[in-house]
Amino acid sequence: VKLNSREKIVEFRNLSFRAGSFAAFDEVNWSVLSGETAVITGPTGSGKSFLIQLTLGLERPDSGEVKVFGREVNPRSERQLGGVRRKIGGVGGIFELIPGLSVADNINFPLILRGDKKSSRNQKGSQIMGQFALVGKKNQIVEKLTRGDRIMAMLARAVIADQPLILLDEPFDLLDDITASEIRAILRRLSAAGHAMIIFTTGQAPIDIPGAVHYRIEGAKII
Repeated sequence: VKLNSREKIVEFRNLSFRAGSFAAFDEVNWSVLSGETAVITGPTGSGKSFLIQLTLGLERPDSGEVKVFGREVNPRSERQLGGVRRKIGGVGGIFELIPGLSVADNINFPLILRGDKKSSRNQKGSQIMGQFALVGKKNQIVEKLTRGDRIMAMLARAVIADQPLILLDEPFDLLDDITASEIRAILRRLSAAGHAMIIFTTGQAPIDIPGAVHYRIEGAKII
């Protein structure tokens, strides 16, 4: 894929990574540009989850480096990792909603951490929940949400936090056709608004985002 002069928001340089006896990646060079949507396809067990963990600093490469927002991800520096992770939202894995809290509290949580005033949080939260068709469910405990609504809430939380990078792990898994279509429309809107997204999928559901760059994991490479 030919890159242009835009900033590389995620970059793997000569990255190799093993998980026990599994050689997940071998000398991988790969990057995602600011505002770009990358779709990474691979079967279950191919290493997609390791890519998320490496990007977030939850795993450390055996050799090579991971750069996010121009800075090398260093799992040994909690302060540096915190700064990187605050700019990353997502669906699935560590991005799951906080159990026991309402939809509104989950979506507003980044604003609470940031120290925004309650009136400002409520105003912005209502606006964002309106965009994601969640206003009527704002007081529901997240355990009672459908999978589709949980995905909507996770995406809404990424938007309210102004996170420029969104990682999505199988966002269409176990969704009916109507809900999947609604999620695709949201993702197209986020892409048009300038969010960079990395979508990890087994390839069974169409993505359909204009300008998305498609890759696959094959032979311990991203091609």
